[in-house]
Amino acid sequence: MFPHHRIEKTEEGSVKFIVDDEEWTVEQLVAMLLEYAMEQGRKYAKENIRAAAICIPSFFGQSERRSMMLAARLADIEVLQLVNGMTAVAVYYGLFNQQHFEKKSQNIMFYDMGSGSTSISIVKYELGKNKGGFGNVKHPVVKIKGFGFDRHFGGSTVDVLLKDFLVGTLNNQQKSQNATITPRTLMKLFLAAQKAKEILSANNETRVSVEGVLPGVDFSTLVRRSDLSLLLSKQEERVQVAVQNAFKSAQMKIEDVDQVVMVGGAQRMPAVQETISRALLGKHLSRNINADEAAVLGAVFIAASRSSAFRVLCHVEEKLFYDVDSRFENIVEGEPFATFEKSYIIKTLFSKDSKVPSEKSQKFTKFRHDFTVDLFYGTKNFDESAINNLRFFGDGNISSVNILGVPKAIEDHKDKQFSNIKLDFVIDHSGLLFCHNATATFTLKQEKLSGSWLSNAFGGRTSKEELKTIDNVTSQDANNISKEENEGKKKNATSNSKNKKMQKQKDNSLHVELKVVHHVSEPLRPSEERVQSLRERLIMLSKKEEERLLTAEEKNELESCVYDMLEKLESEDVVKVTTSEERKALRKEAVEIRTWLEDSYEEVTHTVYTNKRKLLEDLMKPVHFRAREFQNRPIEVEKLKNLISKTESFSINDKPFIPEDIRVSAVKELTDVKAWLEAKLAEQENTPLASFPPLLSRNVAERAAKLRLLLQELSTYKPPAVFANTTTPNASPTTPVETPVPEAAAPVSRGGEGGGHTPNDTKSTTPPIKEEL
Repeated sequence: MFPHHRIEKTEEGSVKFIVDDEEWTVEQLVAMLLEYAMEQGRKYAKENIRAAAICIPSFFGQSERRSMMLAARLADIEVLQLVNGMTAVAVYYGLFNQQHFEKKSQNIMFYDMGSGSTSISIVKYELGKNKGGFGNVKHPVVKIKGFGFDRHFGGSTVDVLLKDFLVGTLNNQQKSQNATITPRTLMKLFLAAQKAKEILSANNETRVSVEGVLPGVDFSTLVRRSDLSLLLSKQEERVQVAVQNAFKSAQMKIEDVDQVVMVGGAQRMPAVQETISRALLGKHLSRNINADEAAVLGAVFIAASRSSAFRVLCHVEEKLFYDVDSRFENIVEGEPFATFEKSYIIKTLFSKDSKVPSEKSQKFTKFRHDFTVDLFYGTKNFDESAINNLRFFGDGNISSVNILGVPKAIEDHKDKQFSNIKLDFVIDHSGLLFCHNATATFTLKQEKLSGSWLSNAFGGRTSKEELKTIDNVTSQDANNISKEENEGKKKNATSNSKNKKMQKQKDNSLHVELKVVHHVSEPLRPSEERVQSLRERLIMLSKKEEERLLTAEEKNELESCVYDMLEKLESEDVVKVTTSEERKALRKEAVEIRTWLEDSYEEVTHTVYTNKRKLLEDLMKPVHFRAREFQNRPIEVEKLKNLISKTESFSINDKPFIPEDIRVSAVKELTDVKAWLEAKLAEQENTPLASFPPLLSRNVAERAAKLRLLLQELSTYKPPAVFANTTTPNASPTTPVETPVPEAAAPVSRGGEGGGHTPNDTKSTTPPIKEEL
């Protein structure tokens, strides 16, 4: 479908792309996408994010999930969980629609048709019992009841169908040439098909035109929406199979579904909606959810539910869509290395529809040597369509689990009786299957038991002497059990004997851990050296990409600097503060760098662009400084003049209540400022604008600030209070009452004996004076 891609198989069994003679594995390419996504997340959150929940298609098998984990490792990301995309969407939908299933559970079908695949999930929403100490609040439960999928039916399928339609039309127009044999022609028609698909989503028809589709041939044809509907109708069986598999997996019928929610970009096409509606017998399709946002926020919520740092009221139940079987050698006891043909035993380890996460154990009693358990996909519960989907898992093998150290464990504990080997298998929250523990169990050897022992074991008392008849029981063991007997006398005889029996069985068991080695099927797990090599290559590529972006940014900055410089050299203010010779020299420098940018094809580092930009900025600094001074100096001078005028109007010398030293200092400062400003203005008047200005706006602002502070200080001094005129009882209202003048111009007291003014005070012919405070 994409002839321009060179795709080969890697040594590990994965896929690699050959680009410019460089090899890039799928895991490396996905790691680049993950790194970019993490970088966007860091910029948005403004924090250093190291962990992530990654959404994947629900139909991913073990090898694909392992590859995704490897990609995350190459991107240096700690994976909290691989979240099935449809599960994340279902959780998000349930968060904002909880009121719909508070009284009655609901079954919702999510139909996700994306670019390359189709996934269908049937989800049951209900309220469950209290969990996590949240009081009487019931928590919502999201149960994945069933799902179906088609790995290769999506928006790209429509592109290919339209491309084939255009190829057929071109062949009909050009009888003598076959358009399909030219990769260039195929690519042009493929791009035209993608564009036509988008237009037909909103229009009934569109004209497709491709120039030079063949040597000397242009192509043009009219494509209608009905043509696209006809093409999709031939694929309707694929839609029906996926829907039927979903209902079969959920053990439901279409009438059991309360609502169908459409997800994915491809569902925007009316032709796709019609096809899906027919497959669902005309069921209403809801299209009110943003798939990308729903998947991301749902995955974050699932990751938060697994963290102890958050209190999340939600429970998600997922299940497998395939069986996992185990296969191991059938051993004839006593002849583990027999020469006859080997036979194998196959058992179902995890059955289809098992909950995820889940744990299962298997016990082996006949192995006395190291052995292997093969894990693979089972097919006994699959129909033909499901088995066809399993073919994408390769040969069906998942991994081989090697159990090592069995002979050594038996030899080290030959004084004990070998019981069994127990293997613990786990499917974790990410859907990854592995054996996390293997233990060999041994019990203490016992001689032939007497009747008294049997009777004591089930109903009587076990004595210390009888315990000593058991092989390998130490005196300490006997003492411990004797102590237990004494403590047990206080209890009921029947329960006491049962507890002793359980304690005896527990004390007589010994568990020895064995070594577990996993050998996965394709793609093989790369060695640590290989992983480190891939990681270093990605780091090197990231540095190159960072350098490329920085170089492009500096180049743009340099171009902007050049054109800004040329533009400002023509501005009126710059012309006034520069000479023609100076502008000519600056323009020459800018034009030379502009020519170098346009004609140079050599690869340079970002520092070259940075240095050239700084050179132009340094050349323009004096010009920019003089231009700013030319604009700002008159403004600051006008402010200072207004402040001088305001200070003069304050009449400092007419304010006797201001201390004399302050008045003298203020008058001197005002005189100095006026003289300084007059001198500087005269000097500036005689200085060319293209020279360094003797009167700087910042100096004017500093003098103005100092004068403003002085004026504020003078304003803090207030004149003495003037007492209001009063009238005597016999005087007319217009007759003023004179205030007596104290001897020696003594200040008038405001209170106390002899202080204040009364109506009987002696009148004086001198005018009232103001009190000095």
